[in-house]
Amino acid sequence: MRKISSVTDTANSNGEFTQGNVAQGIPPTILVADIFNTWQRELVGVVEGSGRQLEPENDGQLKEVIDELRITALLSEPVVGALTSQGCCIIPTRTPSGEKKNIIVQMGTATINAPSGTVQYPIPFPKRAIAIVATKYADGNRYVSVTNDSNASFGAYGWINGISGNADNFGWLAIGE
Repeated sequence: MRKISSVTDTANSNGEFTQGNVAQGIPPTILVADIFNTWQRELVGVVEGSGRQLEPENDGQLKEVIDELRITALLSEPVVGALTSQGCCIIPTRTPSGEKKNIIVQMGTATINAPSGTVQYPIPFPKRAIAIVATKYADGNRYVSVTNDSNASFGAYGWINGISGNADNFGWLAIGE
């Protein structure tokens, strides 16, 4: 990429634009087509390099490409703890405003030989649990529901044909932050 000093000798000593001061004999930077063409080629190269075609009516294309690059960079960050023996993984992500945050996915199995009980997460969620799903390992007439979730645990309730029954064996998945 070129600086303005590569196309005109009226740039300052750092190769940057200058307002100049005619009274003091300092000429302002002369704007020549070469530098504008350089910038245009650079910007077009970014947009077309992303696989897009130029859309003359879309003044937001460069921002869209930069946003896509940010998402791609985010997704290329390593997933921490994937497939750990603790049954959890941490997925780095960002809020819409760009702030970093982690989504934590935990999973496991539990056995509760009673109609209800509490399941502890392998690691407590630092902020909150967002969603919990439990699946009963049995025939279609038995299921388990979850409630009373906290950062560290959730309650499990067993059902047989719509009536309270032992929760027994089930698997679960929890997502939080």
